[in-house]
Amino acid sequence: MTLTDAWVKAADSGMTGEFGVLTNSGDEEVTIVGGSSPAAGVVELHEVADGQMKAIDGGFVVPAGGTLTLEPGGYHVMLMQLTGPIAPGDEVTTTLECSTGGSFEVVATAKEFAGGNEEYVGGGMGGMDDMNGASQMPSMDGSQPAG
Repeated sequence: MTLTDAWVKAADSGMTGEFGVLTNSGDEEVTIVGGSSPAAGVVELHEVADGQMKAIDGGFVVPAGGTLTLEPGGYHVMLMQLTGPIAPGDEVTTTLECSTGGSFEVVATAKEFAGGNEEYVGGGMGGMDDMNGASQMPSMDGSQPAG
């Protein structure tokens, strides 16, 4: 098992998400059931469904010879109770645990990221959940000055 293109959202405190592509090069499916990190007091496996973040019961199933993408707005590893700030460029080590009893280490690089429509820190984005990716679209209401 590997997690390639691993990255975490930079965060001052609280919690953040870890993302990348889980790859199973084996002949049997593997279930990721948990994890640990010196950067966080708690590591959980989450998904965003209908705009709500929730823990995954049973873990992430990665098919034999297949992949599972962890991305903002979808499946992700949640780093909670951060032990300190995670600044852009920092490297965060996480150990992911498999249902077989094995584990593997991931080193993810922190970067700024404002998208995903999920809320990681209570109340910080008040009302932004309804914008549905508006940051990716030019204003169509004429409120921006002509260039």
